[in-house]
Amino acid sequence: MMMKVCIVGPGAVGAQIAAGLVQGGAAASVLARGVHLDAIRDRGLVIATADHEERVSIAASDDAGQLGPQDVVVFTVKAPALAAAMMQARPLLGKDTEIVAVMNGVPWWFMSEKVKPLLDPDGVIAATTDGASVIGGVVYTAAHVAAPGRIVLTVPRRRLTLGLVPSAKSIHLEKLAGLLDRGGLPTKISASIGIDVWTKLIGNLSGNLIATVVGLPLNEAFADPVNREVARRIIDEAKSLAAALGYPVRVDTDRMVADSTGIPHRPSTLQDFEAGRAIEIDALFRAPLALARSANVATPTLDDWFGRLTAKIEDRTS
Repeated sequence: MMMKVCIVGPGAVGAQIAAGLVQGGAAASVLARGVHLDAIRDRGLVIATADHEERVSIAASDDAGQLGPQDVVVFTVKAPALAAAMMQARPLLGKDTEIVAVMNGVPWWFMSEKVKPLLDPDGVIAATTDGASVIGGVVYTAAHVAAPGRIVLTVPRRRLTLGLVPSAKSIHLEKLAGLLDRGGLPTKISASIGIDVWTKLIGNLSGNLIATVVGLPLNEAFADPVNREVARRIIDEAKSLAAALGYPVRVDTDRMVADSTGIPHRPSTLQDFEAGRAIEIDALFRAPLALARSANVATPTLDDWFGRLTAKIEDRTS
């Protein structure tokens, strides 16, 4: 029997997962809305690079009840929209449905009591996921929604990591990863998704923060040696924080900075800022800083640049 999987939020990341599932042989669908939904219904999902594009047809609706209970529901919305997305998606969640969260920042399931006021203040997420098996996801991709239903990869190289959150069990994880990998989205299973979350978060804390504050894509922002030195300090502070929390991240600071220098991509936070959308400020920045305070880890450079970001956001709204 084909695995039924619905992707909630088929944007730059969700659309790639949806396409991979279709091409891998799953009974996939997307919960979408507006012009994005119209485009997916009319023309399918398009995943494009500079010299290639693929188009996949997929079931799409703005009514979760129409799609019905699923084996797996994948949430790829940004953190500020997660609670509302889970409420909308409740008809997708049967008693045995497994939930996958592929998102940036500190996830709601990580050290929840310390960051709950920031990530799930009303308890909607915890209530919706109570008793469900939860799979964490970390994706590396440089992509954006170029037009409704059309996702453009700035860098063709991409990968997805999936792993069970602490105390969770799954009967679908291995098959899900296999479907995605077979469908063209390289996917691996992690034995410690927490380390993978923090590895990605360290890159976000440096790259997303600096690029958004200076208003430039990564390669241009990191062309400035001053910004590269700032990135090194942020990365080292974030590595110290992750280690203090029990997640020793073994990444080379200079290599991470060099990798960012070669990526001609506007990170999601910069895209959102320029479009006037809400930034994932709590999950990406406030939650790590709250954890740093609770663990007595000094983060002077991160504090300084987060202050610059909040000042820039306040200037936009004033």
